[in-house]
Amino acid sequence: MAVFEGERLVEGPCPLLIAERSGEANKPPVVFFPGALHTARIGYGLPHDRPEDFVGHWLGEAGHPFVAVSYPVAVGDPAFENVDPALQLDQLADAAAAAVGEILDRRGWHRNVIVAAWSALGNIAPRLRTALTDVGVELGTFVSLAATPPLPNLILGSTDASTATVGGAEHYTAAGLLRHTSLRSESFVAELDRIDGDLGRTVVARDDYRTHHMGDMPLELFPGLEAVRHGDAARIEHEGPLAISNGAAWAAYPLCAAVWPTLRSDQRHALTDRHNWGMVNANALTWRVLRDAPDVSDAVWDRVLDVSHRLASELHRRVHGGHLFFVGEPGARATAEAIIDLDRQRADLEHTLLELIGA
Repeated sequence: MAVFEGERLVEGPCPLLIAERSGEANKPPVVFFPGALHTARIGYGLPHDRPEDFVGHWLGEAGHPFVAVSYPVAVGDPAFENVDPALQLDQLADAAAAAVGEILDRRGWHRNVIVAAWSALGNIAPRLRTALTDVGVELGTFVSLAATPPLPNLILGSTDASTATVGGAEHYTAAGLLRHTSLRSESFVAELDRIDGDLGRTVVARDDYRTHHMGDMPLELFPGLEAVRHGDAARIEHEGPLAISNGAAWAAYPLCAAVWPTLRSDQRHALTDRHNWGMVNANALTWRVLRDAPDVSDAVWDRVLDVSHRLASELHRRVHGGHLFFVGEPGARATAEAIIDLDRQRADLEHTLLELIGA
């Protein structure tokens, strides 16, 4: 099995490939999750890669411990064997929370973590926060990296689009995994080509990328597609996958932040991410107010309104690039800086809310 130096497999119903990088014990660890079809190596690279081209390096340079969590993906030279095509998001959230809790205990690290989730793993925000709470870990800031919250019709926009993308038997391997080619995997290679062109060098060797970074995945780890496998194909079920993600359970969300790309090649995220996560924050804040302070004074209410406006205007950053904007030294460094700054802003807003409504 291709498990590299600094990585280890955690066995279980939902096996994980974990990489850990040390940092300062008084700074919150950053837990990184990859998007669809990818291992978390896209956040830290292979041993022979240039570390400065990956976001995990720059988080470490800033003193933050770094934990990268890969869910089971059938890559060309597999770290995982016999990937279960029936794995679901709640299983991943529980397994990841248990692994993170064990790492924090063993390392003596801060028990308030930042989660940075790329692309499809934006789906995990509410489930993961609940699972982390169950093991005594606080999810401080959930940072979306070109990711979408688990709510209906935000990924492809319609039932017809979802059915065309993942509905037919041709989209699945003999083992029942969603083929990487079904989600336009060639667009990721095109984005790497653009990054290499900008930097004048190769950041991720293409053979490495196809063999060690990308592969086929269990469909229902990506509930935003709103699809459930039946036999050799899939059926669109708006209620099933999204119910598992707990996407509209506003009480389950932490405060969320978005780091979003600028290029037209990733236009959906460039246009919608800050607004989608802003909507999540607005509803989560409303839930907190209704629960904890439905009858505040006029003076406190005015300050709550100010927090609401700040949630919309402050908790997002843009980084130049497309869907892989956090790969390559300029984007990796800028993304790490954005994650750290967004956590600082989120903590300031949480402190204000604590003073105002005791949330």
